[in-house]
Amino acid sequence: MAEEALDVRGVVNAREMLSGEENIHVEVVAESTSEIEESTDQLDDLGLRIVSSNILAEEHIQPWNHFHQEFAGEDADAPEEIGSAEG
Repeated sequence: MAEEALDVRGVVNAREMLSGEENIHVEVVAESTSEIEESTDQLDDLGLRIVSSNILAEEHIQPWNHFHQEFAGEDADAPEEIGSAEG
């Protein structure tokens, strides 16, 4: 069903969760609430039951390398060492 959800207009991401009633998370991008309603109607037609929905106001992203440096220590600061093919 997650793959079928990708065919719905506005769906940009469909994630399958391992367990639970809410086992598919679908992300929809739209310019208006009427477009969101169209997308949710199409998802409903696929047999997906919408348990909850949220409207995103803003998204903040943390780059992965932030965590890498925290665990790797000071040596990770040198750009030539990160992703270097030399051993």
